[in-house]
Amino acid sequence: MYNSQLVKILKNFSKTEIRELTKYVQSPCFNQRADVTQLFEYLARHHGGTPSVFQKEIAFLELFPDKQYDDAFMRFLMHNLMKVIKKFLIFKEFEKDEVHEQILLLKAFKQRGFDDSFEKELMAAEEINQNQPFRHTHFHYQNYLIHNEKVEFISLQKRQRGDSIQSNLNDLISFFATEILRQANSAISDQNVSNHEYSLPLLEETLKLVESGHFDKDTEGVAIKIYFNAFMATKTRNELYFKQLKSMIFGNRYKFPDTEMRLLYLTAINFCIKKMNAGVPAFRQEVFELYDAGIQNKALFENRLLSKFTFKNAVSAGMMQRQYDWVKGFIEKNKSFLHPKDRKAAYNFNLAVYYFRQNDYVHAMPLLQFADFGDLFTNLDARTMLLRIYYETGTTSGLQSLMDSFQVFISRQKDISYQKDNYLNLIRIVRKMLRLTDSDQDKKAALLEEVNRTQYLAERNWLVEKLS
Repeated sequence: MYNSQLVKILKNFSKTEIRELTKYVQSPCFNQRADVTQLFEYLARHHGGTPSVFQKEIAFLELFPDKQYDDAFMRFLMHNLMKVIKKFLIFKEFEKDEVHEQILLLKAFKQRGFDDSFEKELMAAEEINQNQPFRHTHFHYQNYLIHNEKVEFISLQKRQRGDSIQSNLNDLISFFATEILRQANSAISDQNVSNHEYSLPLLEETLKLVESGHFDKDTEGVAIKIYFNAFMATKTRNELYFKQLKSMIFGNRYKFPDTEMRLLYLTAINFCIKKMNAGVPAFRQEVFELYDAGIQNKALFENRLLSKFTFKNAVSAGMMQRQYDWVKGFIEKNKSFLHPKDRKAAYNFNLAVYYFRQNDYVHAMPLLQFADFGDLFTNLDARTMLLRIYYETGTTSGLQSLMDSFQVFISRQKDISYQKDNYLNLIRIVRKMLRLTDSDQDKKAALLEEVNRTQYLAERNWLVEKLS
């Protein structure tokens, strides 16, 4: 039973959720079997307990001491308790959507002919949807559902439906346009990294509608415009679309759920990174501003936490702009938002980057030595920084030892493709640099030429600087 879906789900519940679920399971409205309640109460008592207490035989003995163990009956109870828990989870999600509750109420009143109540609740549904903060796809969808109920109600009354039908059609078109653009933005972003081709047959018509100004008079159409600019920025790499996207992101932070706003920020950030990689340094400031804003307003957080990758990228963005005070403050203020399993390693690594980029090797080195930073590429970055520190400080023996272990580490990695050559070539060039003397000017020039013609090479700019 310990590895069953039932126990895994319950172990994931917080104490507050267990208390809420207890009331639900004990209510005859949702569960009428006393033995199912008994099983739940047993599991709730042992919430967080050792695997042994979740053995079916042990649970059965405590619940039914006068009966012989019956495995089929235990599986029957577990199945029924799982059904109750699933309904509880549905109920919890249902409670979050007040507009959807109103739409279902409208359906009930319409079916029962409660005309006065229907019209009152229709106004309430429209008001609740308008008063909610978000103007995302779901907002337009719910507008459509509400007004569709209105159209059907008017039809039953045998009244003219002209204006209502047009209003409903407008809601439907806004919903489809927003969702098509949102999905197109996700598709093109994924396509850029996976080379997977997606088919969106209505996309071209939607783009033409937006470009024609069809939605310009829609005061609630912010989602259409922001996803249009996000898609066009990614597809065309035109800076005008990026500027409009960035402006709309900054101006509409709380009109989208956190998950959607985070993806919009990442779309803008990825645009900047492509521009920087294409040799447009002005976008370093743009990407820094996006990280700065996204951290301050929590848009770049996931479930109230910062991923170690976002944390690292924010530090890199700040260091590129020499925003040293900002970086130090960011690291200290936000380390508590890292996942506990990543916190120490991510904090030490990024603090090391902060010191390293200012040539403060005394503080950087202890943070990098003997540490495993969890993921492959962070470990590669850490070893590369250590290599440079040892070289810059003339710690030859430490450098030789590091390069030996670094080479073994790289050779053991199977899934880093051309990156393996990047680092192996770095080690090879540095070994040659160590053999140079002050009088070896011809060899130094030849090695510089080798650096320039080597296709895959990490830390190329640093090597060129050392050999020039």
